[in-house]
Amino acid sequence: MRIALASACSLLAVLGLAGPANADLFPTSPADANAKSVVGFVGATVRENNNYAIVGAVAAFNGDLNKSGVIFNGSWEFLTYEYLANPVTPIQAGGFGLNALVGYQWVWGDGDKFSALAGVNHRSIDTDPADPLSDADGDNTSFKVQGEIYLNNPGWDFSGIASYATHQNAWFTRARVGIEVGSGVAIGPEVSFHGNEEYDTVEAGAFIRVPIDETTTLGVRGGYAESDESRSDGGYIGLEFSKAL
Repeated sequence: MRIALASACSLLAVLGLAGPANADLFPTSPADANAKSVVGFVGATVRENNNYAIVGAVAAFNGDLNKSGVIFNGSWEFLTYEYLANPVTPIQAGGFGLNALVGYQWVWGDGDKFSALAGVNHRSIDTDPADPLSDADGDNTSFKVQGEIYLNNPGWDFSGIASYATHQNAWFTRARVGIEVGSGVAIGPEVSFHGNEEYDTVEAGAFIRVPIDETTTLGVRGGYAESDESRSDGGYIGLEFSKAL
């Protein structure tokens, strides 16, 4: 039995995200004969002046995430970050986000999956000192679309996620290739791009995915993030956890 966890959703992403990105978690259910209707996931990433955490779940309306059908993806995000409003004025920002998405998942082959979802993203962000020029400040609700793919191949797998939210034209993409090294453990590279009308960030690094038991997976990720002039560059490290129910 196997659970593949390619990080978050995300987006706000990934993790190690600055500002309004998306979760970069892409949990999948165990690819065996036992039906699993829900996968819960938790993730957190830290880097200089940026902290992000997400708690959420994916549920299958037909009671089996190993079959094609309608799915629900819901998550709660927590984030803090710092940016420069101008060359000499640092702004501290923080808050929470909520995502509620519904869509369809196609399953084929040996656990290959693709999903397309749409729904609502809500963000509540406070800035200190108050930044009246930032569209991220305050409560904002927007339409969000998201696509995810997981391809299971002998000895390796690929996962990808992309999302877009209408508020500030926020976007997030991430790709991973996991290479199996034995006992269900996989390691490999990852790269992500995320941003909005106020920032852009590129992350490149590596991850390791370790099965704890037949329904539980733990992941660790790390790398380097490079942002535009308003954000700081630096290394990131994150933890990920998923549990199929």
